Amino acid sequence: LIARIVPNFSRLNVPQYKWVILSFLAFFAVIVVGVIGNLVPMRYVVWGGRNTFRFFVYFFACAMFLNRKNIERVMTMLLGVQLLNIILAIYQFFVLGRWSDDLGGVFGLGNTTGTCTLCLLLVTYYFIKFMNKEASIVKFVFAMATTMVISALAEQKALYLLLAAALIMAVVLTGFSFRKFIAIVLCLVAFVVGMNILRQIASESLEILTDVDQLLEYSQTT
Repeated sequence: LIARIVPNFSRLNVPQYKWVILSFLAFFAVIVVGVIGNLVPMRYVVWGGRNTFRFFVYFFACAMFLNRKNIERVMTMLLGVQLLNIILAIYQFFVLGRWSDDLGGVFGLGNTTGTCTLCLLLVTYYFIKFMNKEASIVKFVFAMATTMVISALAEQKALYLLLAAALIMAVVLTGFSFRKFIAIVLCLVAFVVGMNILRQIASESLEILTDVDQLLEYSQTT
């Protein structure tokens, strides 16, 4: 991808990418200063660079080479992945006895990061698509309902918080419409249902999400 990105970087020479590129350069500069200032061993630099910058390689490649139709096809396929995700999550929980960080759905046992990212992406995407009359309510409800079940089975408190933040941003940054009202109501219902499932599985986790002091303490945990 790097070999394809470098000769095609001029494709990003459009106003909407200016701040993205500047943010990336600032991020890179801070890392360089940190590496030099702390005399970080080269083996750590290489390993950390691999883990950190492969995301940016993929991100810029998507921005350069994918068009709107490509993205819509990818997201539709990811809905199919989510169907398998919920099936495997339920199997892992009820048959294998896995839950919390050991339950990863389609990403395997012990990989909640992957399944949480997928859930967050699908809900946010189809929430906005539904509000813009570009996706059916069925897709949005499916994404939201499966996410609530998975987040409860995997006891992912962070996913509840990230979803709330993403959906609030989506509401604030878009104009009002009847579809937005419907979407907000559906989200509130889904959160209530999700919280009730979480109460049955891990009541202590629900207490953390509903208690300000415990929530603040949890947010500072490494």
